[in-house]
Amino acid sequence: MLNHETSAALAGPIRVMQIIVGALVAGPLAFLVFALATRGENAKPREGVAIATYGAMSLAVCAISARMIVPNLIAASARKKIAGGKWQLVNEDGVPDRPNDFIQKTGDAGKLCMVFQIRLIVASALLEGAAFLSIMAFMIEGQLFALVLACLLLMGILLGFPTASSVEHWIDDQLHLLE
Repeated sequence: MLNHETSAALAGPIRVMQIIVGALVAGPLAFLVFALATRGENAKPREGVAIATYGAMSLAVCAISARMIVPNLIAASARKKIAGGKWQLVNEDGVPDRPNDFIQKTGDAGKLCMVFQIRLIVASALLEGAAFLSIMAFMIEGQLFALVLACLLLMGILLGFPTASSVEHWIDDQLHLLE
């Protein structure tokens, strides 16, 4: 269980993660509103094979599959580095950086918080890309399935919305695995 001081220190990064997820949902949501507005109520689906919709469905299956695998690989790799003392921050140029106050104050919990953020961004971005393609397919072909698929992908992103308790629980589980 994380102590009160560590939990308090995690509040800022958790707020940042919430903003990131909100932004990752806002883009496709705005595009969805645009697609609905430009498509019009009376627009009928295009005749013929819905190639764009099939492509969006294929990408959605790949994105959901990757969403279930890649974040766990990221966590496992980072956990090994943290356990071996080789995990470190890097700056925007990829050069190792000195530990900041947050990491010094929170230790492994802070490192795991940053790993959680990386996992969250990757997982959300996978679904976001598939949602954009689904919305585009709806704009092109007018298939209701593409619209439903986009909404389901956006809900998938929102299901991963980080709360303080979910992040702390994940970090606590990872700390137990480190031991």
